Amino acid sequence: MNIVKSNLKALFILTLLAMTFTSYSTSNFSNKVHAQEKENGSHKTCQFAIEAQYEEIGFFSEDLARVLKNGKWGFIDETGKVIIEPQFDDAKDFSEGLAWIKKNGKWGCIDKTGKVIIEPQFYCLFGVPFFSEGLAWVEKNGKWGCMDKNGNMVIEPQFGIKGKFSEGLAGVLKDKKYGYIDKTGNFVIEPQFDDAELFLKGLARVKKNGKWGYIDKTGKVIIEPQFDDAEHFSEDLGKVKMNGKWGYIDKTGKVIIEPQFDDAELFSEGLAWIKKNGQCGCIEKSGQFVIEPQFDCSLFGFPFFSDSTVNLEKNGLWGYMDKTGNMIIEPQFDIASEFSEGLAWVEKNGKWGCIDKTGKFVIEPQFDYVWPHFTEGLVWVKKNEKWGYVNKKGIAIEPQFDGAGPFSEGMGEVEKDGKWGYIDKTGKIIIEPQFDDTLPFKKSLAKVKKNGKWGFINKNCTAH
Repeated sequence: MNIVKSNLKALFILTLLAMTFTSYSTSNFSNKVHAQEKENGSHKTCQFAIEAQYEEIGFFSEDLARVLKNGKWGFIDETGKVIIEPQFDDAKDFSEGLAWIKKNGKWGCIDKTGKVIIEPQFYCLFGVPFFSEGLAWVEKNGKWGCMDKNGNMVIEPQFGIKGKFSEGLAGVLKDKKYGYIDKTGNFVIEPQFDDAELFLKGLARVKKNGKWGYIDKTGKVIIEPQFDDAEHFSEDLGKVKMNGKWGYIDKTGKVIIEPQFDDAELFSEGLAWIKKNGQCGCIEKSGQFVIEPQFDCSLFGFPFFSDSTVNLEKNGLWGYMDKTGNMIIEPQFDIASEFSEGLAWVEKNGKWGCIDKTGKFVIEPQFDYVWPHFTEGLVWVKKNEKWGYVNKKGIAIEPQFDGAGPFSEGMGEVEKDGKWGYIDKTGKIIIEPQFDDTLPFKKSLAKVKKNGKWGFINKNCTAH
């Protein structure tokens, strides 16, 4: 939860790009382990769903969670019972009944009973294998082949570089050229390309003689290689680069929007963001500007519409436009978040407040830092070095905590005197701060760290 303790602008901007919290799959437990500690003459009793005993613990996936104990990984079930003894150097979550494990430096695959389905035999320098369309690429003696979920080598290792299967085909490298194979390992499209990408909706981008074009699944050239770079099609238009500039073509290869942009995004909901002469703007499919290039482009990527508006920076100040290109709130803020549920958080003169779509302050600027999205109707805010919570009308829980996190299932994470606990929406402490770290509740369980070890608690963890 240390992320919420920083009020650096760069950190805030990053939060605007990915406003997601940790989520995981857990369920209620019937067996409980009790842990007690004595502090300042009072007793705190916490009922652990799974005792804090692991150096690391994963989230539940298909009813099992990875655990690290004494430097080895194993798996437990939802009662905390060890199902697969810690014995692996590394392990990944279960998916479709299988989990990849590492032993003696090599990767293999087990089922939920711990039975080895694929013997540990593969070195993975480029990431752990994964199944795609029923097959997993594995490397042996420098060559790549495919295994199925029963551990059968259905395509013998023979290729230099592989690509993920998509629409039944995968691009592979053989004799320094790329072609496409089917799931039996037979070439459907003979090796002839300098590079080859995934098939998407029947088309794949391929590179030949230094230029990019498009082929169909029979290998027929649909659009001759002629572009310096190319992306896949989105809303029937493909993004292509010629002479250092980006434009758009249709699926016949006809140029719809002349290459003229320094950078460009794929179309989404009929619009695409572009960069021209160092400024960001937005076009529709005809190439007409909805928003003229006039706004500063972020180092972190293009703007995006949220709640039918977009936050844009001009001459160092932020304002808002709608999808028709109307400036609904003039640039005037030091930083501005995107709108969500009709409200947006903005910084002005070093303080944060909340505005509606008319630009009127619903909550006056007064906070040193905010997490700019409501979760369960609340946002956590910092004021005078303390953290509290506001709702859409104002302060709901007075700033009083050393740290704070999101509400989940009616419980908010708070820090006091270096320890984390949970409060309800009135600010009442439900679970005394006693943990080194906490994560949100999911299905009545929360992952917590205590005395350097991880476990799970449920909402019956009470203090008195």
